[in-house]
Amino acid sequence: MISALQHVNLTVGHQGWEGQDPLELADKFYGDILGLKVDPVPDTMVGKLRWFRIGDTSQQIHISLEPVPDTLVLRPQTRGHPCFVLPYTTLTALRTKLAEFASSGHPGACSAPSLEGAGFVAGREGEEVDGAKKGDRFFVRDFVGNRLEFAGI
Repeated sequence: MISALQHVNLTVGHQGWEGQDPLELADKFYGDILGLKVDPVPDTMVGKLRWFRIGDTSQQIHISLEPVPDTLVLRPQTRGHPCFVLPYTTLTALRTKLAEFASSGHPGACSAPSLEGAGFVAGREGEEVDGAKKGDRFFVRDFVGNRLEFAGI
């Protein structure tokens, strides 16, 4: 029986980065901006992927280069996505941080936070803290176009 989710793999194309290393862009966004810790990858995979640990768990987000060198860089605008949960009391601060990064001009910048699709989720509840309640959520697309959801619990 399935007992947990160990990782989700999101891919990045090889081309179109104008001298930027897409794995270094992943370090900036997933590591520096989202605060995920980098875990070591096997020696045979160095330069091909990054592993980012979620909190103090063994769960990870993997960012890997597509195996075909001429793969397109950007993802189609699909609805598939992982959902990250965090205390709702910190949701507004993360949304603000992501909005600032989105407008920074950095090549690894994400899209501006959006409520795209948020109407299909359970309602808000509890005390409002810094403009957020339990159940609030928002979405961004990373520098490749992968859709990410952030939900307050």
